[in-house]
Amino acid sequence: MSKPKNPMNKIFKLFRRGYELLVAGGNTLQSPFLLVLRVYFFWQLFMTGQGHLANIGKVSDFFVSLGIPFPMLNAYLSSSVEFFGSLLLIVGLASRLTAIPVAVTMTVAYLTADLAAVTSIFSDPDKFVKADPFPYFICAFIVLIFGPGKFSIDALVKAKLEDRSHTEAERSPRWMGFRSVEESQGATLTALASCLLRQFSRNRKRILIWQF
Repeated sequence: MSKPKNPMNKIFKLFRRGYELLVAGGNTLQSPFLLVLRVYFFWQLFMTGQGHLANIGKVSDFFVSLGIPFPMLNAYLSSSVEFFGSLLLIVGLASRLTAIPVAVTMTVAYLTADLAAVTSIFSDPDKFVKADPFPYFICAFIVLIFGPGKFSIDALVKAKLEDRSHTEAERSPRWMGFRSVEESQGATLTALASCLLRQFSRNRKRILIWQF
């Protein structure tokens, strides 16, 4: 008689199948989530940067009140990062590289205009989260860590480069029946090692003959 099936195995299989579906669903939603994140938050930062560039004098005066050195230069730098950096992040071009100056700009904004929120990050975390730089700061770090996703220019460029690399690998000339330079070099080293072993074996036989 066949042994009765253990019901725990069936439960475990169902749980495993459900978890695999959950992971697959999460992976499928990753790129749409990153797209919505980029467009929604960085469009707001883009509009903010546009307003700052249009009123650069007021931004410079505000920096003077905060005691920031070279206020006009820093006003142009921060506003340009907000404007052009957000635009690049929205379309997903050089996303990880662009996320760095955006995160740095938001860090400076925290340390100058919202220093009280930084110092009370543990005692009053709501104050830190509700500060103006927070959504752009955290979104920049998300893009820096996870990338822009499949719906981006970066993903298109990567796919194009991979296709070109694959095509060049297929068209690469064969040498001595090998597909790549690495394979030919490996075969050459193998042949050289075999030749050295044969030579060593011959020398050893000669030494033995002379000894007798």
